[in-house]
Amino acid sequence: AVTDIIATSLVERIVPTYRELYPDRKELTRALVKLATVGNLIDLNAFHDVSDVEAKFMEAQHRSFMVSAFDSLYDSLDKGTSLVYLLDNSGECACDRAVLEHIGQAYPNITEVTIAVKAGPLINDVTMADINNPALGFLDLRFGPDRVKPTFVQMGSKEGGKWPNSAKACDRQMLLGADTVISKGQGNFESLCDVNWPQNAPMVDGVRERVNIYFLFMCKCERMVDLLTSVADHYTQMPPSATPVPIVRGSVKTGVLLCVTSEPETAQYR
Repeated sequence: AVTDIIATSLVERIVPTYRELYPDRKELTRALVKLATVGNLIDLNAFHDVSDVEAKFMEAQHRSFMVSAFDSLYDSLDKGTSLVYLLDNSGECACDRAVLEHIGQAYPNITEVTIAVKAGPLINDVTMADINNPALGFLDLRFGPDRVKPTFVQMGSKEGGKWPNSAKACDRQMLLGADTVISKGQGNFESLCDVNWPQNAPMVDGVRERVNIYFLFMCKCERMVDLLTSVADHYTQMPPSATPVPIVRGSVKTGVLLCVTSEPETAQYR
């Protein structure tokens, strides 16, 4: 509850300022996506003391993405019609609502939106109880010219790292079928970057169709920082005109990656 209040208060103060600072649609998209990524700091599993959450939050706003693929994200949002947004911690969901609200206003072609929560809270994960809380504003979201309501679903189980392999086949197919998937949190990244997808996933040019996922999270352990530093090295060696190459794990390309690190001393920033 404390973190919900902190995040909601921050968003209420920051978002109107962003709308004035970034009149360009793409620039505002970038600013709000970064806000949602930095919001991943509001995690009681990683940071037990919430007294300085706002200070950490504001400091992290000035960092760069370790791996950035905004051009690809803009293209996905411009050309697609469907979006799946996977929520993570309840304390940061006000930041996610701001992103979703912006998408509903700035990308009228996005008409089919599914917002997914876990079946239950591992620690402070978003649940249907949060979605149904009028104060958080999820029930007011609308998309497309006809102002269509989003669909809210529960996926997998409340245990970390269990889904979508533990989800129903139709849930996994929902991720495969979406034009764009935005996934919040390190736990969802760990689950989805090496998932055993159905064998009947569509093939394109002899390669299994990728799940078009954009991961947004703060690194919260040394091992993840090491992994993503190597990924960042790969991306920064590519020519500017090159199309970002998705990370390949097993038979599935997990899409491009967006992330920032949480502690300055643990990685080199790009």
